Amino acid sequence: MSEILIVDDELSIRTTLKEFLVGEGHSVEVAADEEEAVRLAKQHRFDLVLLDIILKHSSGTDLMHEFRLVSPRTRIVLMTGYPTVESLAEAIRFGVTDYLFKPIDKDGLIMAVRRALNSIAPFGAVNYAIA
Repeated sequence: MSEILIVDDELSIRTTLKEFLVGEGHSVEVAADEEEAVRLAKQHRFDLVLLDIILKHSSGTDLMHEFRLVSPRTRIVLMTGYPTVESLAEAIRFGVTDYLFKPIDKDGLIMAVRRALNSIAPFGAVNYAIA
């Protein structure tokens, strides 16, 4: 069983993704904002974080930096409804495991989570933590 954190400011997305993942046997925590996400990341060791790029009070890419400092080997899958070349480049730079476009269907989510969990810890994340 994997430990997964979902960070998204939309309740319906958090609820739906959690339902999909719990149904697959994962243990799932959810956070609606940066503060809650960082607090949970400091309390738990997550195998994977599903992180929305656009949050109400911060950007997911800023939060991605925080996760890399707190837990450099945690895999991160970014989610967005508004993909840009810049956000994709930032994701690659910080060793994000995958990049999902909303709306996210169950099969796409499960495949991305399996790929992420079966991958080694992101190389870029290790470098970032050392730098």
